This record gives sequence, C-alpha cells and structure tokens, in this order.
Amino acid sequence: MDASTDRAKAFANILTKSFIIAAVSAASVVILPLNARAQTSNQIAYLPQTATPQKPSQDAARGQAQACYQACQFNQALSLYHQICQSGAGTASDFYWLGEAYAHLDQYESAARSFSESLKLEPSNDKLQVRLVESLLASRQRERAMDACRKALNLVSSERARQQLTIMAKICGKAEPEPQRGKSLGLNFGRRALTER
Repeated sequence: MDASTDRAKAFANILTKSFIIAAVSAASVVILPLNARAQTSNQIAYLPQTATPQKPSQDAARGQAQACYQACQFNQALSLYHQICQSGAGTASDFYWLGEAYAHLDQYESAARSFSESLKLEPSNDKLQVRLVESLLASRQRERAMDACRKALNLVSSERARQQLTIMAKICGKAEPEPQRGKSLGLNFGRRALTER
C-alpha cells in the first residue's frame, strides 16, 4: 500500500509542478510584452482587470443582432436592435433593421414607426421611404400610407423607388374589398375536391 501511495503522491507532485510551470509561462507571455512596453515608455505596466464584466460595445451588439437576423431569429434580433435604439446610440441603419425585424414578425405598425425614426436620421434614403409606405399599407393605414407616398414621391431620386411608390399610391387609392362572410377559400376548395371525385 505504501508503494502505491508513494507513486500517487509523486504523480500528484509532477502534475502540480507541471501546472505551476504552465501557469507561470502563460503569465510571463502576458507580462513580458507589457513590461517591455512599460520600460520603453517609463510607465508602470498593469494587467487589465478581468474581474468586472464589461458591457459589449455597440458594434458587438449590432453584430450579434445582425447575426440573429440573418439566422431568421427575428425575436432575438428585435430585442437587440430595440436595446441599441433605446440606448440613444441608434443610427438610421439600426432603426431600419429594427423595422425589418418587426415586419418579419407581422408587427407592421411598429415597423412603420421604426422606419419613420430611421427617416428622421436619413431623410434621403429611398429604400426607407418605400418600406415606410409598405408598412403603413400592411397595417391597413391607407390614409397615412397615401400621405407618406405623396411626400416620398417628391423626395426619392431612384426610378425604381418612384415606380414602387406609384404602384402603392394606386393601391392606396382603391377601396378595400369587403370581407365575404362564411366563405373560406380552404373550405370551398375542400368541398369542391370532394364533389369532383
């Protein structure tokens, strides 16, 4: 029993020494460059504190939000872009992507508000003008959509945006169709399929 205990202690000592040597060499890799910089500039070298967690920068948050958006995780992207925009550091691009996330979640009124905020920061953006009108139409706000469309037609510079806005202006001018009660496309199709057999 003594021989196996001695071997276990020897093995533990070897592991401990190896760990200490590895830790010291890893620390020296960090400290040596800092000391070299301190000696050249006659300043004291300090290791950065890692005890307190730091908030991710706005750029990191934007990157994370965009990654969520690209992965079709629109709820997470919405939450992240909302935090960025509420922090007061939101750019026109941040409000645009917030609006796109709302639109993917069928929250068109909120999308329209986001596109409107983005337009305040970047009024000459043709794409924002079109997306605002689209969101207003999708949220069934035809009068507001028509007003936004008229304003946008005077501001946009690209021919494509002008064509899109012209089409949406025609849509805004048409009466909304009345819903038909008791008729469902799915039910009618199902009944027709049963009677044709």
